[in-house]
Amino acid sequence: MSGQVVAQRRRPDPQSTHGPVGRSGAAVSQKRLFWLQFRRHKLALVSAAVLLFLAILVALAPWIAPYPFDAIDTTQFRKPPSFAHIMGTDDIGRDLFTRLLYGGRISLAIGLFSALVGTGVGTLMGSVAGYYGRSIDNVIMRVTDVRSSSS
Repeated sequence: MSGQVVAQRRRPDPQSTHGPVGRSGAAVSQKRLFWLQFRRHKLALVSAAVLLFLAILVALAPWIAPYPFDAIDTTQFRKPPSFAHIMGTDDIGRDLFTRLLYGGRISLAIGLFSALVGTGVGTLMGSVAGYYGRSIDNVIMRVTDVRSSSS
């Protein structure tokens, strides 16, 4: 053995052409890779937890809110926070906590709808550009560039 080279088992390269591999040598899915990286980022985990909490809170607004969203109490103009009104009242006596919960529902719905429309339009444009190739791809890119520069 003095002059012989001993072959060692090498782990497959994670950046090889066959995709990333785990400890066992089996391929790792993109979902698994995303989760492993996301789990290591503590700020991302905290942000996701806060966002999930707020989404659940506004989704349950009809059951959590202490007052109807349009209820006006003419005796409670611009009151500071109290046990009856957690965040106080506005200029016409509406409970601010209730208004915040219902406003969050609308904001969340608009955000989700915008994301879905953007994803749908982007997928459609990318599919058309990929299918028809060079000339249509260039036209779509120029239109996108003009649209991006004017915003």
